[in-house]
Amino acid sequence: MAFRMRRRAISGVLTEFVVIVAGVLAALAVDQWRQSRVDLLLERELLENLAQDLVTDSTDFARLPDRALGRVVGAEVLLRTFRPSASRPARTQMVIDTLTLPDLPASDEDIVTAFSDLVTSSDLDVAVGAYQEFSEGGGQRLMRNRELRRRLHDYRYRLNSSLKYDPVMLDAIMEVEGRAHDLALSPGDTDAARIRARLRGPEADPFFAAVRTLQRRSVTQHRNGWLALVDARELLLAIREELD
Repeated sequence: MAFRMRRRAISGVLTEFVVIVAGVLAALAVDQWRQSRVDLLLERELLENLAQDLVTDSTDFARLPDRALGRVVGAEVLLRTFRPSASRPARTQMVIDTLTLPDLPASDEDIVTAFSDLVTSSDLDVAVGAYQEFSEGGGQRLMRNRELRRRLHDYRYRLNSSLKYDPVMLDAIMEVEGRAHDLALSPGDTDAARIRARLRGPEADPFFAAVRTLQRRSVTQHRNGWLALVDARELLLAIREELD
C-alpha cells in the first residue's frame, strides 16, 4: 500500500515537472516567435533604408562622371589651343580619343566654357545613415542573407577608396585656381579675349602644368565615378530582389 502511494506521489511530481517544463518551453517558443517577427520587420526596414540610400548615391554618382569628363574636355580644349605640343599619359589619351571635341580653332564660347569647366565640383555626396545602422547598430545580425551582407561590405570598401580620392581632386582644382589667380584670371571670367591674352605667353606654363595634372586626375575620377555608379545600381537591384 505504501509502495503504491509512493509511486503515485512520484508520478504526480513527475507530471507536475513535465507540465512546468512544457509551459516554460512553450513560453520560450512564443517569445522566440515574437522576436523572430520583430527581427523580420526590422530587417525589412533596414533593407528599405539601404535601398533609399543607394537611390540617393546613384543619383549623385550619375553626375560625377559627367563632371569629371567636363574637366577632361575643358582641359583638352585649352591645351590644344594654347599648348598643342603638350603630351598626355596613355590612359588620358585613350579617354580623349573617345571624346567629341570642338573644332579648332576654338571659338570664344568654347574657350570660356572650357576655362569654367576646369573647376567644376568633384565631391561625392554619399548617404551613410543606413549603412551605419547596418555596420554599427546591429543590422548585420538582422540580415539573414550572407551574400548580401558581403556585398554591402564590398560596396562600402570600394566606395571609401573613391572617397579618399576626393581630396586629391580638390587639391588639383585648387592648384588650377591658384595658377589662374597668378595670371589675374578667375573661373568666373567670361571675357574670352582676356583669357586668350593671359594664356598665350610662357608665364602661363605653370597654369598648364596644373591643367595637365587636373586632366589626368579627372580621368581617374571619371572611372571611379562609373564604377561607383555600377556598384550602387547592382547592389540596389539585389536589395530590391531581397525585399520582393
